[in-house]
Amino acid sequence: MNQDFSNSSPGRRPAVLAMCLISVLVLGMWGLRTLFTGPQEAPGANLNTEPVIRAGFVNTVPGEGDVRTYMPTVVYNDCRYWDREIIEVIPEGSIVKKGDIVVVLDSSELEDKLQQQELELTKAKGQLADMQAKQKLVGAENQRLLAKFQMQANIAANDLKSFTEATSTAERRKLEGQTRLTSDQFARAKEHVSVTAALKARGYGSITELDLAEATMEQRGRERDQAQGALILNNEFLDPRQRLQLKGVSSIADKDLEYVDLQNQLLYANAEVSTLKTMKWVAGTQGYVDYLTKAIAACTMRAPKAGEVVYAHKRHENRMIEVGSKVHYCQNIFRITNREKLVIAGRVSDRLVYNVEVGQKADIEISNQPDGRVTGTVSWVGEIPTALNWYEPNILHHKLQILLDGSPEELADIALGSTAEVSILTDQREDILQAPLQGIFSNNGQLSAIVRTPAGLELRRVRIGENNGDTIEVFEGLDEGDDVVIENRTRLRDLARDLEPAPDND
Repeated sequence: MNQDFSNSSPGRRPAVLAMCLISVLVLGMWGLRTLFTGPQEAPGANLNTEPVIRAGFVNTVPGEGDVRTYMPTVVYNDCRYWDREIIEVIPEGSIVKKGDIVVVLDSSELEDKLQQQELELTKAKGQLADMQAKQKLVGAENQRLLAKFQMQANIAANDLKSFTEATSTAERRKLEGQTRLTSDQFARAKEHVSVTAALKARGYGSITELDLAEATMEQRGRERDQAQGALILNNEFLDPRQRLQLKGVSSIADKDLEYVDLQNQLLYANAEVSTLKTMKWVAGTQGYVDYLTKAIAACTMRAPKAGEVVYAHKRHENRMIEVGSKVHYCQNIFRITNREKLVIAGRVSDRLVYNVEVGQKADIEISNQPDGRVTGTVSWVGEIPTALNWYEPNILHHKLQILLDGSPEELADIALGSTAEVSILTDQREDILQAPLQGIFSNNGQLSAIVRTPAGLELRRVRIGENNGDTIEVFEGLDEGDDVVIENRTRLRDLARDLEPAPDND
């Protein structure tokens, strides 16, 4: 049905006009954009890419070091004291003979201390001599007292032995003899009384003779009783008492001897302790004097053999061998070298050392040389990593040695001690398919790459091998000539997310 706009409401006309105006503006802006920007680019046209190539694959490991001679004689600071200042040093490169003075360290402080310690040593030795003399006097006095009390103990022991074995026995035998004698006399007197009484009864004797015989018997009885009493008194009282007295005297003498011996030992031990303390003082002072003497001698360093002097600078610690600088104990000062063989004493990161082996070739760039590029061969690789310095203990390196190629004449212009940058050839193969390392990334646990094709971007799963920092060996997933997108990892993962098919909604 036809609509008559003439009869339309007047309020709708401005709205229609506004819509027409907006449409014209949009079409105009699109036309201008097309005019200035041209046709729309294909997907991925603004991404950076690099092609997959098939060429020779070369892998190197970087390192650094300095030029030295093969197996030089190293001279280090043997002065076991605080850091010493260098006051004299022979110019680097000088040719020296064995025994020539090469470096002199400041030893004035050590010499002052040595003078003080020598005075202290003299004092200690004098006191030691005095203590040793006193110890001898104490020992002599102890011997005298010990001999005196030993003699007293011997006398007491001899008295006891003499009484026990001789005097006591003789006295007992004497009293026993007297007892037997008086008993016999009493028996004879008693028998005489009986005979006299019998004769008187027969009329042959007188009363006077009988009385005299009885009086004699009584006298003999009293003598017998006295002898028996003396024997009993001796056996039960006098002899045991004398024996106990002599035993007591002997025991006291032994105790006195033991006491004097212990007292002498204590006095001698005290004197010996004092002497030992003084000896310790002397030994300690003598040891310090010897230590200072050796340290002073070590401040003058001599060449152990003939050759060329090369300073052992520690550039990474800013420790240079020069007059006025300080060196610590065991720090290498210089090397005595000959130039028949030159080596690079270098180091390589512990993260890369697993690729380095003895016998590998190396390109070497030596600083401060007109033609500083030479070649060499790895001759030794350290097994234990070490920190480059104390303030970066987690940055570890393995030491290595590279023997320079060439005759002594060809290497004559190379300055010993020059720094060198080395590039060790660890892998070299031909006809290897390689992709840019920056284009390989991990996507959901799979190594992947994004390839730009005429149809757009394409996600590939890849299997890779070794890399040299720029390119990486490819076994599967890429072909020669493929344009691999090289962007940062975040950008590559974002692109891969858009390229992956949507998950199933089962």
